[in-house]
Parts: sequence; C-alpha cells; structure tokens
Amino acid sequence: MIVGLVWAGWWTFFILSSVFSDAADSMLPEAIRASVILIVLVLIIWASLAIAWKRPFIGGIVLIFEGLFTAVVYPIMASGNIEAGVTVLMLLILSLPPLAAGVLFLLSLREGQRHPKEVAD
Repeated sequence: MIVGLVWAGWWTFFILSSVFSDAADSMLPEAIRASVILIVLVLIIWASLAIAWKRPFIGGIVLIFEGLFTAVVYPIMASGNIEAGVTVLMLLILSLPPLAAGVLFLLSLREGQRHPKEVAD
C-alpha cells in the first residue's frame, strides 16, 4: 500500500501543480480541457488504490493493468517526439510503481493464505 500511496501522492502533487500553473497562465479552452483530463487521471489513480485497499485481488489486477497500459501507450504517444532515454525514464516513473504495487497486493494475499491468522478461543 505504501508504494501505491507514494505513487498516487506524487502524481497528485505533480498534476495539481500543473493544473494550477496552467490556470494562472491562461483560461483557454485547451488549458481547461487538459486540466480536466489530468484531474480525472488523478481520480483514477486514487480509485484504483481504494479498490486495492478494499479488495486486494481485484485492486492488484487493476494496478497491474494500469502499469501495463502506461507501458504500452506512453511509448506510442511519445514516439518520434522524445529521446529513448527520456522514454525509459518516464516508463519507470509511470509504469513501475503501479506494477510493483499490484504485484505486492497479490503477493500479500498469497502470504496471508500461507500464514492464516490464528483465532483465539
């Protein structure tokens, strides 16, 4: 959960600071549209963590899907516009944390099955 919280917190800070700096620069429809998209992305990140908190198996799968999705989509979107080193760094920042959090959620379930909590009589 810590990995997911740090990841979500970082992106919340990054996106909100981007939204507020864009809002200060202009109120053009393009800037407003981009801000709404970024806010929706932050909500998706937090929703996936909430799902993982309540339902670790489903949430782990969702987080892994998010990581794989960004690992596939970002290079396609950035192709030709960004150097390969920057693309690799962005993949590490975008894809690795949700992948790691998802795998850790699934492993925690497996570990919990191996060592069930003892019930005191």
